[in-house]
This record gives sequence, structure tokens and C-alpha cells, in this order.
Amino acid sequence: AKSSPMGETLDLLMAHIDESVMTELVSTMKSVLRTGVGLNTRAGAGRFLQRMCMRRGRLIRPHAGKLFSMLLSSATTDASAAVRASYISAIAAIAKYAEEPRVNELSLEIVRLSKSEVEQERSIGAQLALELSRNAPDALSPQKTLVLPLAFVGAHDTEDAGKGKWSEVWEENSGGVSATLRLYFDEILELAY
Repeated sequence: AKSSPMGETLDLLMAHIDESVMTELVSTMKSVLRTGVGLNTRAGAGRFLQRMCMRRGRLIRPHAGKLFSMLLSSATTDASAAVRASYISAIAAIAKYAEEPRVNELSLEIVRLSKSEVEQERSIGAQLALELSRNAPDALSPQKTLVLPLAFVGAHDTEDAGKGKWSEVWEENSGGVSATLRLYFDEILELAY
């Protein structure tokens, strides 16, 4: 937990992390994200990465691709909604510091998730797009050609998997409805049919 003695200790130790420690930390995080015992441990790992981004973002940059992969894989398999939310928020925090090719790969993963047959994966795709929209808008901006057509189609989907979240993504990122529709018309048509 954030206010626990362990959380406070981790915050204090964060100041001592450098590039060599970060490399080792990333490999250790994989184990914690996958097999950490208890909800607090797994959700706390996501919160730790978020705080790490706020304090030591430049150290995250070289590891963004690996962290995206680990967090997204763990988010799609974890049964707890709280843990999934923590991981998805961590992904958005990392996206602020990631290089554009890494964020592009993440956007392609959002596309894949949103087209999944599994309702939970479609919902995760919508939640991830919304978190990026809210917490890493600069990282999302170059990816709007991929994400905004999904948001429009997802907001008008007949199934509820992420429908409200896609509506929020659309509302937060489309300047004017008619102008945005004209801009992304071909992409929206391709998704709709």
C-alpha cells in the first residue's frame, strides 16, 4: 500500500536507483507482476512503476518496451480489476517517457485488443486508450490515426465491452465531431465493415 512502511521504504530507495540497478529491477518486476502473492503486492507493483515514472522517468525510457509487454501481458491475465487498472495506469505513465516507436507498438496492441473475441481484452484495450488519453496525451497524439477510429466505432458498439471508455476517448480527443469524422472517415469505414 502507498502509506505502508514498505511503500515508504520503496519511495526512499527510489532515489538510489541508477541505470544498472534499473536493468536488474526490470527483470525482477516481471516475477512480481506475474506471480506476486496477494492483491496488494501486484497492484502495488503497478503503483511503484507509476511513482518511478514521476520521480525517475528518464531511467524508464530504455526499458519501456519490455515494461509495456510485461504489464500488458499481466493485465490481460489477472483476474482482479484493481490489479488490471494499476497495470494499465502504469503503462500510461511509462508511455510519457517512451520513444515513439514503442508507443506505436503499444497502439497496435490496443488495436489488437479492441478486435479480440474476448470481452475482457476489448475492455482492457478501451481502458488503456482512455488512460493514455488522460495521462499521456502527448504520447497518444501521433497515434490518433489508430486510436480515434477505434474510439468512434467502440463508442457506437452494440456490446458494452469498453463502450463508455471509448466514448470518453472520442470526446476527449475529437475537436469537432464532423471535422474529426471527415479526417478519419476511411479508417472508421475500414473498422466498421
